[in-house]
Amino acid sequence: MIESEKIAEQCSVDLKIGEYKFPHYPNAIPDSYTLFYKIVYDGFHKKYPKPTQAEKERLEKEIEVITSLNFVDYFLIVWDIVKEARRRGILYIGRGSAANSMVAYCLDLTQIEPIRNNLFFERFLNKARSSPPDVDIDFSWKERDEMIKYVFEKYGYENVAMISTHVTFRAKSAFREVSKAFGISDAEISNYSRKIPWTNAKNLPRISEMFPESKSLDFSKEPWNSIVYLASRIANYPRHLSIHPGGIVITPTKITDYCALEYAKNKGLGLIITQPDMYSIEDLGLIKIDLLSQRSLGVLRDTMKMIKKKM
Repeated sequence: MIESEKIAEQCSVDLKIGEYKFPHYPNAIPDSYTLFYKIVYDGFHKKYPKPTQAEKERLEKEIEVITSLNFVDYFLIVWDIVKEARRRGILYIGRGSAANSMVAYCLDLTQIEPIRNNLFFERFLNKARSSPPDVDIDFSWKERDEMIKYVFEKYGYENVAMISTHVTFRAKSAFREVSKAFGISDAEISNYSRKIPWTNAKNLPRISEMFPESKSLDFSKEPWNSIVYLASRIANYPRHLSIHPGGIVITPTKITDYCALEYAKNKGLGLIITQPDMYSIEDLGLIKIDLLSQRSLGVLRDTMKMIKKKM
């Protein structure tokens, strides 16, 4: 028996695929459910000083669905993040199907009143839905990293990680990598690769027929014929890990209890990323929160600052 088989026999892993691992909102007084009810109804009375019966029933229905699906801590964590953003004067906006939720509106996660806009909560969350809620929060592109750092510090570096995305070989990257293995110089590779469009590597053998910008490419002679053939064979194979645009995961215990990690290539914040991508993270039952960035919010913030200076 080889050594790798001996090691494998000593390992026992039960990933419990399909079971949600909900993160815990820390220091909820007296408990998460009581705090959730309080802040939701505080927001409701603020947004609806004279609520109608329809508005009351809508809120009660949403709360019943959220609590029955055990998503209370998720909402508390997102609420905590936007509350901290407001405290720091950081602009944010909630978007996506979360705008269909009155609870999200009452928690200031979104800015759209759902009943007046005829938005249906079931599109965001319902008991028949198998996936967890997805609240996308946009921050200014200059301050998004600040909020991500807050999440790491608040919930613990051992419990938080950015989600990876698996970058795979496309036509241009596959062609370059295989050409390097054949000892072709960078200059010569570039002469060819600049005429290769953004397309699947499987198209390389017929690329001159498929794309006008590639008509002058001639791969009929060696080593180019072999290079193109081999490059097409590694189409969609994983090349490296990158960071998901905004996906962050928080776990109830150490994140290494659930998946493997590694440092991001760009260690500007010393960020840790998961080796599984967002789809595998969902399969593992881990809860993803999207903290995204938007340049328009940064432009709006700078404009407001300039207006105040001029006043």
